Amino acid sequence: MTDAGASGSASPFEPPVIPLSVPPSTPYIPVLTNYREVYYPDRVPIVIDNGATNFRAGFGTDKDPYIVVDNLMSKYRDRKTNTPVLLFGNELVDDATTRSNAKSPFDGDICVNPEGMETAFDWTFIKLGIDDEKVDHTVLMTERIASPLASRAFISELLFEAYDVPSVLYGPDGYFSMYANAPPSSSSMDGVVVSFNTQSTSMWPVLGGEAQMNQAKRIPFGGTQAIDLLLKFVQLKYPSFPTRVTSAQAAWIFQTCCEFTPGSLIEKVRELTDPLKLKQITKIVQFPFVAVAVQQLTEEELERQAEKRREAGRRLQETSARIRLEKLVEKENNLEYYTNLRDWRNREKRSSWLARLEDHGFETEAEFESTIRKLETSITAARRKEAGLEEPPAEEAIPTFPLLDRPDADLTEEELKEKRKQRLMKAGYDARMRARAEKEREGERKRQAEKEEEEERERDLKGWSDKLKREHEAVMDKIKDRKRKQAALSDRKSMAAQQRMRSIANLAADTPTGNKRRKRNQEDMFGADDEDWAIYRKVHGAEEDDDEEEDFARLESIENKLLAYDPGFDISLTFAARESQRSALLNAFRPIPAENNVAASYQLWLNTERIRVPETWFNPSIAGVDCAGVGEVLTGILRSFGEAERDRLIQNIHVTGGPSQLPGLPERLHYELAQSLPFGARLAIRPAKDARLDAWRGMAQFSRTEGLQECLTTREMYNEWGAERMKAWRGGNWTGAVGIDD
Repeated sequence: MTDAGASGSASPFEPPVIPLSVPPSTPYIPVLTNYREVYYPDRVPIVIDNGATNFRAGFGTDKDPYIVVDNLMSKYRDRKTNTPVLLFGNELVDDATTRSNAKSPFDGDICVNPEGMETAFDWTFIKLGIDDEKVDHTVLMTERIASPLASRAFISELLFEAYDVPSVLYGPDGYFSMYANAPPSSSSMDGVVVSFNTQSTSMWPVLGGEAQMNQAKRIPFGGTQAIDLLLKFVQLKYPSFPTRVTSAQAAWIFQTCCEFTPGSLIEKVRELTDPLKLKQITKIVQFPFVAVAVQQLTEEELERQAEKRREAGRRLQETSARIRLEKLVEKENNLEYYTNLRDWRNREKRSSWLARLEDHGFETEAEFESTIRKLETSITAARRKEAGLEEPPAEEAIPTFPLLDRPDADLTEEELKEKRKQRLMKAGYDARMRARAEKEREGERKRQAEKEEEEERERDLKGWSDKLKREHEAVMDKIKDRKRKQAALSDRKSMAAQQRMRSIANLAADTPTGNKRRKRNQEDMFGADDEDWAIYRKVHGAEEDDDEEEDFARLESIENKLLAYDPGFDISLTFAARESQRSALLNAFRPIPAENNVAASYQLWLNTERIRVPETWFNPSIAGVDCAGVGEVLTGILRSFGEAERDRLIQNIHVTGGPSQLPGLPERLHYELAQSLPFGARLAIRPAKDARLDAWRGMAQFSRTEGLQECLTTREMYNEWGAERMKAWRGGNWTGAVGIDD
């Protein structure tokens, strides 16, 4: 396993931070200018590696392909000229319209789009400098194992009918990759090809240079499924990630961070629970972000800003003092005016006095007196505040209700209204007195309980502590049950959520069981029965919030007592500490970014994902694929041969394809196969030197051999046999029925 702490980290326990760096698009490919002088005289074969992800093409005499682009085409109508436009490869990056319409000629591992392939051939031959009416070159082209005849047929029709090529050759890319990696001195190839393709993984043996296609196997899991699986893991782990993770970014993360686990460590990884050890296999992907610019101020500027704030505070205090003084003067004037108005009470009749109060906005004399008392209290408090004196605690004066003792017959109409008000005021006062008395009794009971608890603690500390610990566990269990219930209610498919929906449905019916619905004009009697409100409380769950607050308050009280008096109860046994310890492993899987740390919010912490996704090739059930893994399939292929042939095959297990470049694959594959082979077997896993280009290079090398002409399907054969048939050759998709061997 790669040492995650070896690079980009100062401490072995700190995972490295890898900045996201998606490679740029393929640069523009100019038209080849030396075609007529270099390639046309000898009719150099054209080599095309038609992959589901990348398209590579060039002439067989070159060391590397001249064209390496994405195998994508786009068809749209130009608005200015109203003409259809077909683009291919790196020309799709010109504008957003072409990128949005881009699609691959492949459906999975099968080429199904004749129009897309015609666009690819047109673009390729133009870039190679071929401007003739016909392509007078032999074409060598890759294809997947067990390709349908219809897929090969329309490609043959294009090459022979549209481009008039003299001959073609089809072969699996894995075979040509093995051919490119074979030692120059070897007269024949022996081994097993393991090709990790875009949509699948193919395996077939090769004996004496001849592909044994009757033993070929394929599992429906490839690089695209692995990238999609990694993207799903990331989206599940970070549902609120601040930016969208695209498929191209997920592909880069897969190629950069993922690795196969060596077989000797697979069990240890499965049992990994220590957060510190988990960090050792963690890699952090840092997404780009825009940091908030913080303006750096000098000391003089900071002092100037502080002085401005102090000056603004002083002005605010002065304004507040002036406003308070103006209000105080206004209240004093009002009090003086109302005091002078009170003198008229003894100078005139009561009816005239009440009329005068009504003219000043007072309905009763009691309201007038209440206003005067409030003004006096407010003025006294304001003067004490201005003088800097503390305000004495307010004591509720015992009110008097003189009208309650007088009979109604002796009272006027205004006095009867006042009597009703005094009756309400007396009822409120009596209620306050009863509440105060109940509060005092509750306080006395609490003090008595605390005294009894203290005596119990002094008498039997262990028994007292055990009782509190049992209560502590009970409260914690209650809180956990409530959290589990809330989590279940958030899942609409859970039993609790379905029961809640049934209760809601029952509320819409006339009866609690919902057996019959309320008629249109029938009166809604919900609430007439106490059971209705029980159902409402069950649905609404409002009382659970109050219970939760009480439980947490009780939990805090118990923990404070145990921490203060029980030496065996420390901070690690509290509810908060247990929750923190329980989430320590979760935080190692998905750390919570620190506050105001913008960079941490744009980070993906990958640990189990970077191992679990490649592990799917050996355990496809991880991705829900019902098939055997690579190790089991290879073991089955090897068991179908005799001992002598098996010994030849296991000495060259050739792995190729993009995912084969992930670290740890040779060691893991060796571990899987060694378990089923005899002790001391000469097993050798040989990765391709360049998994991206070895298939093209192998075809180019094969095109320069003398045996090429014996393997080609010529135009005459095409005219005689039809498009679905081909000449059988030792490396092709021939199982004894697909081709014709003459």
